[in-house]
Amino acid sequence: MKHIIFDLDGTLIDSASSIIESMKHALDECGHQPIIEITNAIIGPPLPIALSRVTGIQDVNEINRMISAFKSYYDSNGYQKAQPYTDIEHVLQQLNSDGYLLSIATNKRFVPTEKIIQHLSWAKYFKEIYAIDKRAIPFKNKSEMIAVLLQQLAVNPQEAIYVGDRHEDYIAASENSLSFIHAEWGYEEEIGKHKYAYAANVPGSLIKQI
Repeated sequence: MKHIIFDLDGTLIDSASSIIESMKHALDECGHQPIIEITNAIIGPPLPIALSRVTGIQDVNEINRMISAFKSYYDSNGYQKAQPYTDIEHVLQQLNSDGYLLSIATNKRFVPTEKIIQHLSWAKYFKEIYAIDKRAIPFKNKSEMIAVLLQQLAVNPQEAIYVGDRHEDYIAASENSLSFIHAEWGYEEEIGKHKYAYAANVPGSLIKQI
């Protein structure tokens, strides 16, 4: 394996509290009540989908209004509350020293993703950082995002791994013929429901898996 692609939320960083706080702020500012409990389960899908699930609202204009409120709060200070999982820094240092090419493919928006990477001084570790809105026309899903990343870097899928915490990450990896390592410390709430060929129960064990 030469190239390792990481999901961000729930894999490299724990941003649950800041995302939940920002979502609650957005709903409150726009005068809406959640129809389901706002928990870690809402973290992972693109923001418009997450807001629609939480509120039951389908109207594009209203979703966009909540998105604006979320962005304003999260991009100004919420992102700073994101915390690396224990030993992740060591894992990135070790993999980088061992000569692996590291990238990020996340459903998070590019602006806060870049701010978090700079805040944590992680830019030195990653060859590419891909976010859902990295290009003018946002990616349809993570599978398309990874496909473009692989093409841009001329990476053979047989020489790459995707590391993520959600079942959708596994699907995206499979659709691109990538091996997948499940980050069991993340936000997937139905770990027992899905069986993965490779899984890591703590960040430190990633090095042995790879």
